[in-house]
Amino acid sequence: MQLLLPRLRKGKSVIGGLYINGEWFCHSLEPPPDRAEHPCIPAGQYEVILTVSKRFGRLLPLLVNVPGRSSIRIHRMNRAEDSEGCIGPGFEVSGWTIGRSADAEVALMRLLQAAKERGEAIWIDVKDAYEA
Repeated sequence: MQLLLPRLRKGKSVIGGLYINGEWFCHSLEPPPDRAEHPCIPAGQYEVILTVSKRFGRLLPLLVNVPGRSSIRIHRMNRAEDSEGCIGPGFEVSGWTIGRSADAEVALMRLLQAAKERGEAIWIDVKDAYEA
């Protein structure tokens, strides 16, 4: 399974989209790149595995081998302040926040778990595609 996350605009947060195998899935939210502590991760391609998060106590996607970072997950959030560098999915976007993030996380996990059950590897390609 291939995930694509183009980052579309940056300001108080980074707003993008999340595509699964080329199809639009939801919006995404990350902390801004200039945040001193826990900024967004570098653009790149990362393997995604499913593990139980100690912080959240549930099965979540974990990005593997992020340069200089660890414990980067995709999890529900609404604002950049809710993130320690992770990626938030959401079905709604308003300004610099996302909404219906819990719904998006649940739907995403269903798809990722099904891919794992089929024996598929999961990768995410994070791209900087900011508006000029």
